Amino acid sequence: MKIYRLATLAALAIASPALAQTPPSAAVAQANNAAAAQSDHQTKMNANEQARYAEDRAAYLTALRSHNREAAMDAHIYDRQQRAYADAMYAWRVQVEDCRRGIRAACNAPTPDPANFW
Repeated sequence: MKIYRLATLAALAIASPALAQTPPSAAVAQANNAAAAQSDHQTKMNANEQARYAEDRAAYLTALRSHNREAAMDAHIYDRQQRAYADAMYAWRVQVEDCRRGIRAACNAPTPDPANFW
């Protein structure tokens, strides 16, 4: 095991010049320049533009929070549906076992409905 570790360390030492940081690609440089230009633009805004910018950000955050609440509610409903289905399946299995043991009421009872477990 020690020989394997030494061989791995030696291979990494040899390959480390190849792992040196390469200069950013043209697309990365362009994105960095665009971000810097946007930052400069934000510092050059007048009071009205800054207020409008703040309103736009606030509206975006409000919409995002609303979406997150809706997504959380959907997840909650989905979880309840899954639990209701699982509970109905459990009740059905108990009903089948009772029927197999000869309990006629269980044999004649309707199949459990997940809506009743909601």
